[in-house]
Amino acid sequence: MQVIGLCRFSYPGFGGYRRSHDTIEERCDFLYQDDRLEERFRFFEAITLPGIRAQTDTDFTFVVLTGESLPDHHYLRLKMLLDDIPQAKVLQLPPLHHREAMAKAILPEVNMKRGPSIQFRLDDDDGVNIRFVEKLRVARQDAQAIFERKNKVAIDFTQGYTATINADGMKVTRVSTTLWTPALAIMQRGYSKDTVMHYPHHVLNRQMTVISYSGEPMFIRGVNDYNGDPMVNKFHEPSKMDKDTKDTLSNKFNIRQADVRRIFKAS
Repeated sequence: MQVIGLCRFSYPGFGGYRRSHDTIEERCDFLYQDDRLEERFRFFEAITLPGIRAQTDTDFTFVVLTGESLPDHHYLRLKMLLDDIPQAKVLQLPPLHHREAMAKAILPEVNMKRGPSIQFRLDDDDGVNIRFVEKLRVARQDAQAIFERKNKVAIDFTQGYTATINADGMKVTRVSTTLWTPALAIMQRGYSKDTVMHYPHHVLNRQMTVISYSGEPMFIRGVNDYNGDPMVNKFHEPSKMDKDTKDTLSNKFNIRQADVRRIFKAS
């Protein structure tokens, strides 16, 4: 079984975003604003990469999709951030329709000889527990009977945090919810031409059986000026970071306040 993750990093395709633009040029102008990209890089470094870097099960692939038009200095910065993560690879594509681009990013990584694939997506301001891949393999065993009958099944970890960050550090809110994109995955046959990005996450339970897990927090969802999701903002009520919360972020997500402050204080 394979585990394959996808992260879109300011990829300028047709569709796939809440905010619409009339032309690709307008979309690139929006995505590549200096202040927006700086924020994306900082959230990516502070929230997304620590958990990916420290996965207890290292047998997975993490594709970071960006556009061929991403300015060179930003592309080099992206590559440098991923240099120490052997499972990560950067893919640049021209503007394509959303599902076509996602298929070109994920399907070449599928090896049918390895059986089913479990696919997950992470936005560039979200993160996962360091045991995420490990727990996906356990969930595969739980889901096996359903999978044999249905050929696909979704795995949904429902506990996590929303997070805001600035130069003073991170503040979080503990949340319990279903079908949010971080810590949500699908398992399907290796021959399937669909990907995790073919299914709108908020109605995934209408398209396949979903197995939901409670328990330890498995995701962090970033709240910032550009994530554009009012539902996330509705949940977020930041509280004081006590020692237990700091320890949880450090031990379960590989995120430390000192690192967050360093990243967000950088000029």
